[in-house]
Amino acid sequence: MLSKNFGCADDQGQRQMDLYDGCNSEHNSIDEYKPGVTIQSCSSQGQMWRIKSRTTGRVCHLLSKLEYQVFLLLDIHPNIIEIKEQYSHDLPLSLKVAFELGVNHPPQNNQEKLPLTTDFVVTYQGVEAKQIGIYVKYAKDLNNYRTVEKLLLEKETLAKRNIPLLVITEKDIDTNALRNIEWFLTADASQYQLDDAKSRASNIYEQLQASSSEKLTQILARFDDENQMPAGTHLNELKCLLQLGFLHFDLNKEFHEFLGQDILFEAEL
Repeated sequence: MLSKNFGCADDQGQRQMDLYDGCNSEHNSIDEYKPGVTIQSCSSQGQMWRIKSRTTGRVCHLLSKLEYQVFLLLDIHPNIIEIKEQYSHDLPLSLKVAFELGVNHPPQNNQEKLPLTTDFVVTYQGVEAKQIGIYVKYAKDLNNYRTVEKLLLEKETLAKRNIPLLVITEKDIDTNALRNIEWFLTADASQYQLDDAKSRASNIYEQLQASSSEKLTQILARFDDENQMPAGTHLNELKCLLQLGFLHFDLNKEFHEFLGQDILFEAEL
């Protein structure tokens, strides 16, 4: 999972998975929230995902593989009750903070400035609910001067709203959880539509429960044989449904040891 210190932030070729349409969900209720950057508005050529969140019920826009991995862990965290991805800051406020810090407000080379965004702002339910900003970056990129400058700007702007900022890199993700995520990311889920995926996940879940004590890989191989499908067909489908959030499992377990009963169905999505 994420670093054990999570929740204590005070202590300091494009792959576009257009899985769902209608992401009409600022800083008010979850239903009204709109991310500051979406896949459609982003010029990046890297890996990007749109995925239905089991925490918010919204379609979330994730602009890198690491963001996606962090999101999956946030979305199953029992104490996180709200996730706002690509959180848009108040532009006059961030401009004022940039002036105070003496840094160039993004976009760096543009005379006209745009709202600053933070990868995630989550609401963490502990003794009392509190918001925490999360800045997601690969460790090697934290050596870049402009990255550090932008990080400072985000931190100080959020601080004006009493929101602490937590930095998460790939080193803060549990290696076993990361291995499991990378395992099911090897499948391409872009062909699935929402209704079809949910129905198919329900069907596979029921079949797995009928052989709950049997090893998962053996069950899936048998499904391939019974349906006269190429080897690995059902395993690939399972990975896709895990990506989409309709099926899930304990990320702390080793995937090659899974039994049928270890795969769970998310009926509420």
